Amino acid sequence: MGVRICLGCMREIGDVERCPHCGFSREDVVLPNALKPKTVLHSRYVVGKLLSSDGEGNTYIGFDCNKECAIYLREYMPDNLCAREEETLIVEPGCDAKFKALKSDFLDLYQNLGELNSLENIIRVYDLFEENNTVYAVYLKYDAVPLSQYIREQAGELSWKQASELFKPIFESLAAIHTHGVIHRGISPETLMVTLEGKLILTGFEICAARVQHSELRSKIYEGYAAPEQYARMTPHGEWTDVYGLCAVLYKTLSGTMPPEANTRAVNDNLIPLAELNETVPLSVSLAVERGLTCDYRERTGNIRGLVSDLYHEGNFTISMDAVKEEATQYYDAAKKRPAANPVEKEPNGGKPGEKKEERPPIAPWKRVVLLCLPFVLLIAFLLYWVMVGFGCKSTNEPADDLNSAASSELTSDVSETESVSSDSSVSSEAAADLIEVDNFIDMNISEIQNNPMYDGKYSFVVEAQELSGYEEGTVVEQSIAAGTKVERGAELKLIVVTVPELTVTFPALDNLQQMTKDNLISNLRDDLHIPASKFADPVEQSHEIVPKGNVINIEGPNGIQPGAEVPLEDIQDGSITIYYSSGPAQQPEPEESTEEEE
Repeated sequence: MGVRICLGCMREIGDVERCPHCGFSREDVVLPNALKPKTVLHSRYVVGKLLSSDGEGNTYIGFDCNKECAIYLREYMPDNLCAREEETLIVEPGCDAKFKALKSDFLDLYQNLGELNSLENIIRVYDLFEENNTVYAVYLKYDAVPLSQYIREQAGELSWKQASELFKPIFESLAAIHTHGVIHRGISPETLMVTLEGKLILTGFEICAARVQHSELRSKIYEGYAAPEQYARMTPHGEWTDVYGLCAVLYKTLSGTMPPEANTRAVNDNLIPLAELNETVPLSVSLAVERGLTCDYRERTGNIRGLVSDLYHEGNFTISMDAVKEEATQYYDAAKKRPAANPVEKEPNGGKPGEKKEERPPIAPWKRVVLLCLPFVLLIAFLLYWVMVGFGCKSTNEPADDLNSAASSELTSDVSETESVSSDSSVSSEAAADLIEVDNFIDMNISEIQNNPMYDGKYSFVVEAQELSGYEEGTVVEQSIAAGTKVERGAELKLIVVTVPELTVTFPALDNLQQMTKDNLISNLRDDLHIPASKFADPVEQSHEIVPKGNVINIEGPNGIQPGAEVPLEDIQDGSITIYYSSGPAQQPEPEESTEEEE
């Protein structure tokens, strides 16, 4: 069973043509150099809307049919070196060498980022492959807003206490990527994103040629945040280049003002110290930011560790390289691999030059015999296994290839015909895993869960109702297996769902009613019993011999319900409660005076 999603935001849209969430429609114009929505890459990724395009390439939103989640796709597509025919890139005549050299830079960049995908404060690259004569990088989608928007929502600037906590993880992440030889060159309030949890994510990684003037590509430089060397031809780049960009962002964050453009400052440096613009900024911090914004890179703070030392020298924050984990990143065979580095020559003893080799005790004779015989024993065991089992393995694997091929064809056909992505898609570049990661259902409505085909077959739901006030009917407040736990597909998952107790209204008894004025009764019903004003009809005035003027005679509820009755609140419709009140005794008409006619 499939669910139809918007190719502009990857959210469910049902049968409507234009997405109610993002406004995307299949009728929207697609740029000539962009892939069309619904294109399937690597038999796995469905391409959605084009989000951005620059001299290096295109960024799309997409959907990973294996992981069943929204993603971002970055495509190497230098528009001044190539053009698109259908889905394939055709290199312009005479541009082959440049195209291939920059493509290699693109591969190197995203391979390095893939090796760092354990860092939570940069984009999480997890796949890299070649197709259509170009390269695609895949990274996880994040829900965040640009730092520039976040600053505007915080009255235009942050205090140093707020900013110091916000930026700490970014310092660690930048130090980590610098150790892998990656320089960002585009740090700005537009490439730093703030998540809903208040965490910074560094995005917008591009190759060097896209971040400098006078290069082979149509460059994108963030004025006010780009370092002076990005405008020059011969000045070297390094960690100090990102130090400049990060200090410029700190300046904007703490003052609400963008620093002057680097080229302007080289002629007339009128940078106002931060301490004069924000009283919460200590003088030491103001001076540290100024050193980081020095135009001459030789006098600028040289690396992130030095910047952290200057900013937090009175505190206890230091960069920990524990953030960089030794974590293997899987790439497919189509991805270009970097050549292996030349082996480092070592001393014979495996230690440092001049170090005395440690003498080891001689091996016992019986151990030598065992070591000599062991390879022959293993070889015989392998041959026996191959003879007994090997032929059966071959015959079993052949149909599996046909099934995978058929599944890939089925996915491509379904996406192109219906614009829908099946949550049960069988397309996979590798065998489907039996284990799944439990979703977080807390605060979701049970109807959304039960009507979402994405969860069909993933769990065996057991729903248990619990009466609670203060929640919307059907809200999930507890799940038996914590989110993120690995379980087998189809595992039983109990959900505790809120059921709201039925609200009833007991109308006052008739004796009590007639002791109350009309206004007192309405106030009592509205304030004490929480009956909305819309439920009342206009009061009706009637004469009464006993009930004092202004007091209630009677009340009539829905379906003729009388005083003293108990009625479910949901049964009371708008205008269904009528109050009758007294206008006092009826006035008797005065007798007419008769006049005798004179005879």
